[in-house]
Amino acid sequence: MNARRRIGRLVATGLAGLAAGGCATTYDPTEVRSTDPAVTTTTTLPTGTPAELLPALAAETQALEQVIFDHGDITAAGQRITNLWNAVRAQVGSVEPAMLAGFEAAVRLAQRAVASKQLAYATKAGKAMRAMADAYLAAHPA
Repeated sequence: MNARRRIGRLVATGLAGLAAGGCATTYDPTEVRSTDPAVTTTTTLPTGTPAELLPALAAETQALEQVIFDHGDITAAGQRITNLWNAVRAQVGSVEPAMLAGFEAAVRLAQRAVASKQLAYATKAGKAMRAMADAYLAAHPA
């Protein structure tokens, strides 16, 4: 029994050493260019009322599934969803703070779909966002 433990420990130690050695980072100073221009991006958030922005947010979130399926610009779609949510978040939170968690969960699912390119997350995000938007708009018609 003692010999088995020793062999197990040796194997585990050896595998850990191999795994750690495979994760080494190399640095090539010739690839660093000090003349590269700094890249800056400016985001202009959409404006409007929740009655205008929430349907757009729901539609954009539901469209994410097709963008992933078509191998479209997933990053741009994710950015549009984030921008729409950032534009309407404060308005929703001031009127219905209890609904923020549901909207945030749907946005996180969309972000996970963008990061992983998995249709299932996009489908869930689209359904959740549509349900949240519909519930909000039913409780607060324009």
